[in-house]
Amino acid sequence: MNLRVLWRALRIGLSLAGSACDHLATCAFAKKERQARVRALWLQRTAGRLLPLFNLRVEIRGSLPAPGQGGLLVSNHLGYLDIPLLAALRPCVFVAKKEVAAWPVFGWFARQSGTLFVDRTRRTQVGQTLGEIEAALRDGLLV
Repeated sequence: MNLRVLWRALRIGLSLAGSACDHLATCAFAKKERQARVRALWLQRTAGRLLPLFNLRVEIRGSLPAPGQGGLLVSNHLGYLDIPLLAALRPCVFVAKKEVAAWPVFGWFARQSGTLFVDRTRRTQVGQTLGEIEAALRDGLLV
């Protein structure tokens, strides 16, 4: 294995481990009414730490909702690096298919960051998911 690849993998692993500890220190003790915002800020910090490790540079064309205003950002992501890139832009909440919650590592981060999971096989859940999206928007988060 290339030494550079191994070094980058180690740095990413240590960064993710540090983010997990950061989560325990900040999110676990946040008041219930502030949980969504605290988790979104944690995700933004974590994503911001990861971008340099992947040698990613962000270039924004157009405008995003101002911080604290909330809004919807609809995007088909092209790969898994799009997720930390989008998360680094603003405190946000992601919406993902239910299966993501069970994925190793990624599922844990998704659950801890407050991702809203949709069971696409149960239409009755749509109302609940819409309520969760509305709550995130009221909190001023990008969804």
